[in-house]
Amino acid sequence: MSSFFALPNLVSSAVEPCVPWEFSGNIPESVRGKEGKKHRDAWINDTATQAQAYSAFEGVNPDRRVSEDKGPEEGNPPFRMHAFIGDYEIPASEEELATGISRISFVPNYYERSLSGNVHLVWLLEKPVTFPNRKFAEEFLKLALSRMRADAVLACLDKPAWGEPNKYYTNSGDWKVIDAGVRISSGLVDGWIVEVAEKHKWKKDRGSVNLPLPVVYSALLKKWPQMNWPGDFVEGSQGPSFWIEGSTSPKSAIAKPTGLFTFSAHQTKPFYSWTDLLGKDFVEKHAAELMGKAVEGIHHDGSSYYRQDGHGLWKPFGKEDIILHLGTDRGLSAVKDGGPSEVSRALAYVHNWHGIDGAAPFVFQPTGVIKRSGGTFLNTFSRKALRPSDETGVWGPGGNFPFLSQVMQGFFHPDSVPANPLDYWLSWLKRFYEGAITNNLESGQNVFILGGAGIGKTFLSQGLLSELFGGHVPAENYLMGQTSFNSELFESALWTIDDTGSTIDGATHKKFSSMTKKMAANTSFHYHQKFRIPCVVDWLGRVVITANADEESMRIVPNLAQTILDKIMIFRAASVSPVAYPTREECKRIIAREAPYFARYLLDYVVPQECLGTARFGINSYLESSLVTAANQSSDSAGFQELVEHWKEVHFTANPNQREWAGSATDFNVSVQGISGLAEACGRLTPKQISAGFQQLKAAGADLDSRQHGIIRHWVIPNDKFQRDPR
Repeated sequence: MSSFFALPNLVSSAVEPCVPWEFSGNIPESVRGKEGKKHRDAWINDTATQAQAYSAFEGVNPDRRVSEDKGPEEGNPPFRMHAFIGDYEIPASEEELATGISRISFVPNYYERSLSGNVHLVWLLEKPVTFPNRKFAEEFLKLALSRMRADAVLACLDKPAWGEPNKYYTNSGDWKVIDAGVRISSGLVDGWIVEVAEKHKWKKDRGSVNLPLPVVYSALLKKWPQMNWPGDFVEGSQGPSFWIEGSTSPKSAIAKPTGLFTFSAHQTKPFYSWTDLLGKDFVEKHAAELMGKAVEGIHHDGSSYYRQDGHGLWKPFGKEDIILHLGTDRGLSAVKDGGPSEVSRALAYVHNWHGIDGAAPFVFQPTGVIKRSGGTFLNTFSRKALRPSDETGVWGPGGNFPFLSQVMQGFFHPDSVPANPLDYWLSWLKRFYEGAITNNLESGQNVFILGGAGIGKTFLSQGLLSELFGGHVPAENYLMGQTSFNSELFESALWTIDDTGSTIDGATHKKFSSMTKKMAANTSFHYHQKFRIPCVVDWLGRVVITANADEESMRIVPNLAQTILDKIMIFRAASVSPVAYPTREECKRIIAREAPYFARYLLDYVVPQECLGTARFGINSYLESSLVTAANQSSDSAGFQELVEHWKEVHFTANPNQREWAGSATDFNVSVQGISGLAEACGRLTPKQISAGFQQLKAAGADLDSRQHGIIRHWVIPNDKFQRDPR
């Protein structure tokens, strides 16, 4: 159905909704054609005629014809328009019409062969357009004509009729469909409205404010108990002009969002705003509340404005961009009317009440504005954890994620010590996913997975885990100190490194060990994206590192000092692949199909008692013993440990009854230099290097101690044949 309005004849003032191309009234043959013009004019202007004269304009009073102000209670200015109508004063053929339509971009929906044999074209709108006054409507129609190029379809377009809201067209009943489905988009029409608004000379009452009618009704009733409005006080409803002294008509006023139109014989103006009726204080109070809603979701950090774009992503915008948004998308006016414009007031409101200290991603934390570190921040994190299936996840070949079950069931090495690595993997993953899906992420260990090629390490880390947590980012360069740029990393909760052991030298390994520990132990990190205000963000994500199990690749494992062991997990993959992996694209399809069921399985999974850890990380660290040993042997301190073990064998063989040796780094160097073979191998070893080596061994849990003697530190090395001296 389309919103057109019809008169039975051109003398009538009451209109009814109609659909012109469905009209089936009886029309005398005598009024058709050029020769019937004289009879036609008399016929359509006869009060007895029951035909149809239609218009796409709706008046302020929707039950009356649109008309100019001609006197008390007679004017009814245009309020809405539902379509464009073009009157072409030429009897064009269908071929000529088709050729003309092909010349323009806007295809009409219907055409009518008028009673005189000429052509009427109708272009329907996606949604009706509203006008504040007649002058505005005329300006809009003029602009639309130039943009649509309606006058290029056929010669002799009646341009005065095009721009006349009061015009009604006598229906011939002779209609044909051109394209019933197409509509002129509301976005395009809104753009034309904005363009007209920028040039339109607004009247004094332009400053009136839209207010919720239920709120206004309560205030009006309190001020005028006699208002006696019939029915609901809603937009377009009619009632008495109760505020005008002497007015007795029961339906001389029409409610609109900005005030009341009146056709009372006693009125001094046709429109009374809420300010006129209820006072400035009332309007300002409720206008402030409405302004808060109008600027909802817009924030300012002192440099940029932030709002969500059409895809729901938080993005920074400049002042001009946000002004455009407030005008086109939120309906605020940039026109000044004796004071600040609506747009200016909106910007001031944002500055005063929607200010933030910064905007940054806080992964899987509450969305929107959050309080952190004594400040107010906008959480711009946009990734979503995979939604779990509503159906229970069932493990195994007969379950609903059979491939993923098979991969994880056979992924871990059967000789792993401690046993049951799969339980620790599922427990760790449950804590991670449960926090992500509830936007309440908590700390957890970083994970190392070591094993042969083709086992499925990358399938799990960059495939399955990436699907669960809305993607992943490669973090190798940042964690190894090769770049300080980090903003894109904090957009993801999952960081990955894949098989990079061959690139690690001593300095890089030291940096990587420190960063791996930091990313698990710390929760706050400096975030600075280009052109944005820097701030500190909470990041409680995970780093997953995969590598082969050869000596060179295992250099990726950090120095296993005691202080890092609770912050990492080390898993050993099986020697043989648990499945025959299909193509990369097929793997993606399998993960997409099965991951929601696995996600549900994780949420329902009960963590075994032996896997439960402290509140800090929730789950006990899993450290596969053979990999820990191999990692220690590949570490930077392994060479120094070999030196100490060789020295112990020589020294305590020569001094079998000595329970322990104690001395400074210099004393140890002197002792080494006195041993043939060691002296040549370690001739350039300095006391400083020896002290650093002892510190690394102690941190890694080696059986040695230190004692302070004044300003000198003495290192204590026990004889393995005796119990440690408890001194």
